Amino acid sequence: MTSSTVARLLLLTLLAGGFGLAGWQLLSTAPQSKRERPTAPVPLVDVVDSTPRDVPLQLEASGPVVSAYELDIRPEVGGRIVGLHPDFEPGGRIPAGETILEIESADYQLAVDAAQAEIAKARAAIALEQGRRVVAREELKTLRGSLPIDETSEALALRRPQLRQVEAELAAAENQLKRAQLDLARTRLRLPFDLIVLSRSRVSGEVVAARELVGRVTRADEYWVELRTRPDRLSRIRARHEDRPGSRVVVRDAAATHEGEVVRIRADLAEGSRLGGVIAAVPVAAGNGPRLLLGQYVEARIDAGTLAQVIAVPRRAVRDNRRVWVVDDDGRLQVRDAAVAWESEQTLLLERRSLRDGDQVVVSRIAGLVPGASVRSRQVDPATGRVIERASVAGRE
Repeated sequence: MTSSTVARLLLLTLLAGGFGLAGWQLLSTAPQSKRERPTAPVPLVDVVDSTPRDVPLQLEASGPVVSAYELDIRPEVGGRIVGLHPDFEPGGRIPAGETILEIESADYQLAVDAAQAEIAKARAAIALEQGRRVVAREELKTLRGSLPIDETSEALALRRPQLRQVEAELAAAENQLKRAQLDLARTRLRLPFDLIVLSRSRVSGEVVAARELVGRVTRADEYWVELRTRPDRLSRIRARHEDRPGSRVVVRDAAATHEGEVVRIRADLAEGSRLGGVIAAVPVAAGNGPRLLLGQYVEARIDAGTLAQVIAVPRRAVRDNRRVWVVDDDGRLQVRDAAVAWESEQTLLLERRSLRDGDQVVVSRIAGLVPGASVRSRQVDPATGRVIERASVAGRE
């Protein structure tokens, strides 16, 4: 190989190395695209309105409709039944003042007539005795000058004991007349209120003794509903008193609602369920409108007063150990201890001290989140979960 050939090879090698170095420098100094780490999305949670307010309380209860006042129909005098009200049948309604039952009255009218005759006889005896006293008084005047007469002798001479006797007979006859008139009036049985017939055990034409059971009735103007509820709620219920009404009760059946009031709070617990008892009086609807039926099982709501300045939240908002998650005023998750003032099937009422100003109670799932985490929030309806306010960042619009 000649020297000129070697020189060319060295030159080509140097040129190739120079181009390679220049290319490497160009590549190493070329601008690089920036690679930023993706930002994690801020979690979105659902919250409910947490404004304290006065909340009226209602207790859910249920129970059967029963008679308010059941009465036995028992005639006060005996005899043959000559009349029964045409509606004196089970389920029949009889207006106040109408005759329910009539006993044959002939014997009782005779007793009245006999008593009146005894009165006339006693009055005649008194008149006769008073005449005898007039004669005796004249005879006594003629004897005073010739015989000593003491007080006892004078009373006997003037027939005072005889007069007292016939006066007592008149009083007895008058009392006998009152008794006979009372028995005569008792042959017709009436009651001063509308009634519903529950049962009948005798028919017209039968002979019954005094106080013998003929049937059973109940007042038609008012029924009772025997309701059961939790014993710890009874203190919030008010029974009717002379100067104040009882707690309002709304009874519901398939046809209508009926309004009444609490008249009694039972002092015992139901066997088995251990629930407290409340008796509500419900007026019976007049006419042909919807009405309650005896023995019917109904649902009811009892007004139980008002809790002042409490926070209503869905039951699902209170987590384990009676705690709630909230979004605070800075848009961060926090945990608060829940002081529950009242609870129902779907809702809890929290005391105001459970939350701080600006807290919003979280009702959605919070899996993977920790206290202090920043979140977005949106307000939802506590009952339906429907969104009622668009999402905000860090708890703000």
